[in-house]
Amino acid sequence: MPELIKALTEAGANPDLTLQEGETALMTAARAGTAEGVEALIAAGADVNTQERSRGQTALMWAAAQSHVDVVSALLSAGADLELRSNVRPRLMYSESSNGAAFDMGSEELLGGYSPLLFAAARGHVAVGKLLVDAGADVNGQAANGASPLVVAIHRWSYTIRASAVVACRP
Repeated sequence: MPELIKALTEAGANPDLTLQEGETALMTAARAGTAEGVEALIAAGADVNTQERSRGQTALMWAAAQSHVDVVSALLSAGADLELRSNVRPRLMYSESSNGAAFDMGSEELLGGYSPLLFAAARGHVAVGKLLVDAGADVNGQAANGASPLVVAIHRWSYTIRASAVVACRP
């Protein structure tokens, strides 16, 4: 694939053209985990910090979420911003357990605001998390709901332990 990327970009293909929601070729290559493809797109001038419109995510966020260590490394070497954040979006939540549930107007939870480190923590990707921390990622940078990478990692670990216990208890 890197050879085809090189051939297309050398023929004039724009590495920063986007799909309808703003996804770039670099984001697609980062999510797929092809470090050579990412490097070829960077060499062709792809912007490593472009954020797609739907969720505001970058190639680095996608690579971190998929645990592509080589891709994360290539993006960091090319100057990817460790502290860009995904879009913040509200979600209205209701609870039947609240006092006077019939009159409960619900509460708003803020979702998003994730950095690449928060994406790695949410997926439990240790190697990527270490790489991002070593590169200078803010270990106390909070998501929109106030959760730090530490809290997000603990939630992920707790969920993994509970899921493993459920599987172990099945007959």
